[in-house]
Amino acid sequence: MVSGAQVSLYPMSGNFVGIIRDAVTAPDPYRDRLRIETDHIS
Repeated sequence: MVSGAQVSLYPMSGNFVGIIRDAVTAPDPYRDRLRIETDHIS
């Protein structure tokens, strides 16, 4: 079975760089089991 998801992040904070970096690195422990792609939109 294959599933997909798309996540968009819209931080409403002055610390948006830290929030985005944390969100992008959050799935690191699961990278061996997931195919993760990032782009400029999502």
